[in-house]
Amino acid sequence: MRRTTYLPATPIRLTWSTFLAFWLLTTLATLPVWAQSSIRADQDSCYETRDNCVEIIDRKWRNNQYMVKWRNNCEGRIYVRKCILKADGEWSCGATGVAKGRTTSWDAYNAHSSGRHHIQWVGVQNWTKDWVCTGKIRDWHDDPPRY
Repeated sequence: MRRTTYLPATPIRLTWSTFLAFWLLTTLATLPVWAQSSIRADQDSCYETRDNCVEIIDRKWRNNQYMVKWRNNCEGRIYVRKCILKADGEWSCGATGVAKGRTTSWDAYNAHSSGRHHIQWVGVQNWTKDWVCTGKIRDWHDDPPRY
């Protein structure tokens, strides 16, 4: 006798092999983009990036406000920590995920006249793992270096 299963509230009769084939096709078709990538990521979707894959594309002053804009030229999505030095010697910092080819910016009022800024990033394919991947970077939460 052949094993069959019935889905609740449906009159359609499925065999186990039909159900398994349907499940496999729908699962593969709905894999997240990060899982389909050719980037060699670890189990947390963290990956190594090139040292120079984030480029500055714009810097500007407006009164005492300084703004810096960067572009992600890395192999995939990255999580970025960006900081601008303020006149009082403190850093104004923020963080965000940036898709490949996209830009991010940061600005600070009362910015230091030097225009010093700092950016660091980590490759993270799955946005839900940003905190996991940043935890693998030794100095991620430290203040940027004083130049």
